[in-house]
Amino acid sequence: MDDDSDKVDDAFPAGAAVRQAIEASHAAYVAAVKRGDMTALGTHFTEDAIFLPPHADMQRSRATIEQWFGSWLPSIPVQDFEIKTADITVVGATAYEVGTYQMTLAPAGARPISDQGKYLMVWQRGVDGRWRILRDMFNTSAPPPASK
Repeated sequence: MDDDSDKVDDAFPAGAAVRQAIEASHAAYVAAVKRGDMTALGTHFTEDAIFLPPHADMQRSRATIEQWFGSWLPSIPVQDFEIKTADITVVGATAYEVGTYQMTLAPAGARPISDQGKYLMVWQRGVDGRWRILRDMFNTSAPPPASK
C-alpha cells in the first residue's frame, strides 16, 4: 500500500489515530443528540456537508442539517444512542467509515421506539486537523412493514 491509502487497523499508527479521533467525535455527537443540542451537533459536520437521512430529503449544509435535527429532536428525545465503527479506510485527508447504530427515541406520551441499522460516513480532515463529517447516510435494518 502507498502512504495515501491505508486500511485502518491497530498495526497502522496513523490509521489508529484517525479511528480514535472519529470515535471521540462519535461520543460527542451522541451526547449532543441526547441533549438535543443542534449547535453542538452541527460542529461535527463540514460547512458543505450532505446528510442523507431515511424518510427525508437530502440535507445540504451544516445549517440545514442543524435545522433538520431541530425539526424533530426537541419533541422526540433520544433516550439511548450508540454508534459502532466497523471499518475505516483512510485516503489522504479523507476517511470512509462504515458501522452500525442503535437508538431509542422517547416520544412524549408514547412507547419508546427502538431502531438499529447501518451507516456510511465520509470524513474530511480540516486545515485545523479536526475530522468532520462531509457525507453521512444511514438506514434501518428493520424489515419493511408487512402489507395487509
